[in-house]
Amino acid sequence: RILLGESDYSTRELLTLALKHSGLEVIVADSGLQVLELARQVHPDLILANVMLSKLGGCELCKVVRADQQLTDTKVVLYGSPDEGDVDWRSVSAECFLQKPINVRLIAGLLLKVIGAEAPEIVASELRVLAAE
Repeated sequence: RILLGESDYSTRELLTLALKHSGLEVIVADSGLQVLELARQVHPDLILANVMLSKLGGCELCKVVRADQQLTDTKVVLYGSPDEGDVDWRSVSAECFLQKPINVRLIAGLLLKVIGAEAPEIVASELRVLAAE
């Protein structure tokens, strides 16, 4: 179960479609506060959040998640534009930082790897195709 935090509608829809196409369950939120509220309700395996998320940015969100005893097993992956690449994602204990533009063909496989799950065949075959290119 992936909880996606993205304020921009188009980006949120694109990532949601890509993840769902890969067979993942996706829950969406349009602000950092909504991500936090939903995370406490549904206990996702992973939170994928934009560092520039409205109302509570991705880094601050990650700090709150790390301090929350209910969410100790939840992984956090942050992403942002190239000019946000100097974000010190390690200091907030995020698993990694993805730089936009995000490759929607690879995102599901990467997130599954972060949570230690095996990729469904549709994702695995996509990764094999890309590796061959």
